[in-house]
Amino acid sequence: MATASYLESVLNLAQRANVIHKIVQKIIKKDLKFDAIAFRGMSGALVAPEVATELGKEIIMVRKADKSHSGI
Repeated sequence: MATASYLESVLNLAQRANVIHKIVQKIIKKDLKFDAIAFRGMSGALVAPEVATELGKEIIMVRKADKSHSGI
């Protein structure tokens, strides 16, 4: 199955775990203060919920108004 190259690192289980770990560590190191993780797109949907869970944060999905796959 062909995928967009930017998705390859988050579709592979081991690579996705590594990406999530790196993101969490960078956020912790920078001591950033925030209430939620916001994400867009498929790559964000694969990573953001796990990052939010690790950090104990809420999650927000942001979509472009003109990009609905549901037909709504």
